[in-house]
Amino acid sequence: KSPTPIQVLKNDEDFISKAYFKRVSSLDFSGVFKGKHIEIEAKSTQNPTIFNFNNIQTHQNERMKKLIELGCLVYLVIEFKSINRFFLMEGEHAISFFEGSPKNVPINLIEEQSKELFLKPNFTLDILENI
Repeated sequence: KSPTPIQVLKNDEDFISKAYFKRVSSLDFSGVFKGKHIEIEAKSTQNPTIFNFNNIQTHQNERMKKLIELGCLVYLVIEFKSINRFFLMEGEHAISFFEGSPKNVPINLIEEQSKELFLKPNFTLDILENI
């Protein structure tokens, strides 16, 4: 998991009460898989039928494009929280949806362009076994 760089301005006892982002963050997860650099962004929606690609920030889309140009593996994990479904989408498809119109993409198109992931008994997703 990639940390989000923040500058703490004020602490109130055991929690941060005021802070700002030092710089734009990268994607959520990064590493090496089968000798290739890999980055994964994870997003969630409460909507059971639509994912809004505006949930991806412009700098994240630009990073995905650059990584793909460099030959890296790039993926988007989408959680439909209210129906407990998860999808693994290749970065190229995520970029197409982000840059396309409309931004609200129905789950049936997500199903067509992704691989569904299933929770393990210990409530984890094995993303790498699906790449």
